[in-house]
Amino acid sequence: SKRLLRSPNTFAKLSPVPVVSIATNTVSPQHTSSELSSVKRILHTTLLPPSTTNMSAEIDQKLADMDISPLYTSEKDGSDEKGDGTAECPFKTPLKAMKHWGKEPFPTIYVDSKEEGGEKYTIISQAQMKKLAKVFQRDKSKEESRLKKDAEEAERRAKNLEESKKNNDRRRCFSSPSHPSQNQ
Repeated sequence: SKRLLRSPNTFAKLSPVPVVSIATNTVSPQHTSSELSSVKRILHTTLLPPSTTNMSAEIDQKLADMDISPLYTSEKDGSDEKGDGTAECPFKTPLKAMKHWGKEPFPTIYVDSKEEGGEKYTIISQAQMKKLAKVFQRDKSKEESRLKKDAEEAERRAKNLEESKKNNDRRRCFSSPSHPSQNQ
């Protein structure tokens, strides 16, 4: 059997490992049911903790519970100040919709349709989405940098204020008439 394992043809005889998607509990179709049950048994006994045996049901439930509503924007009818991203009260710009969502991945973003008489909204183009995602990331980085700088500045001011109070206390202490060195 050692020769068989070392043989270069051994690997060609073995079937490829079944592809298993834990989230959907599906497997690639070219494998037998015994191979699939072996893979599932191995996954459940060695790789996955006992609490994840019902993982696909839990994932499906969590996804159903999540509200991933699309966001709507309209250059004509929208408002970045008063809009809420719904079709009835859209944002004015897609960038505002992204900032409202706050993080990637973004939900589907709809913009004004260019076709007259057709649908009012259409899905934003991938090129525009990619460009705006870069702007969003840049703005987010600038905001984080500004907040960090503001926090450092506030810390520096607090330290300066504390030092100033200590210095004022020392001056009062030496200038007061009740100080022993001034009473003699």
